[in-house]
Amino acid sequence: MTDAAAGFSPPRRTRVARDVIVIAAIVVAAIVAHLLWAGRHMRAELSDNALAVRGDLLGPTLPLDQIDVAAVRVVDPHTQIATTVFGGGLAGYRSGWFRLADGSRAQAFVRDGQPAVLLPTYHGYSLLVSVADPDAFVAQLRKRHSQSRD
Repeated sequence: MTDAAAGFSPPRRTRVARDVIVIAAIVVAAIVAHLLWAGRHMRAELSDNALAVRGDLLGPTLPLDQIDVAAVRVVDPHTQIATTVFGGGLAGYRSGWFRLADGSRAQAFVRDGQPAVLLPTYHGYSLLVSVADPDAFVAQLRKRHSQSRD
């Protein structure tokens, strides 16, 4: 006869603790799976009037007129990111909110080994995004920004 059939059940406190541990393990596994997937699928896309970060749950879409295009520059993300505010990193990919070396905040989507583009916004934070060809990306961003203003 099993314990349940005999009328035995674990104390309520034990069940709650077990449930919390199971839920925490599921959440951690989901975060790890997301970071592994997003590290391979994250991309920055320029349209005629917006910049969108795709392939990451936290990826924003910013209208080009909200980006300070004159201050956009190519940077090494390892020297820029100082501390994590809300985000994480795993297997060569970091995403989330970070404090930069100059003390400002940035929403970052960066891969190890790739340069990144730092895009200051008019909202008090920057966007830091890894792209395959940062110089071409910046040139295209400036071109589309000037066309969207005409």
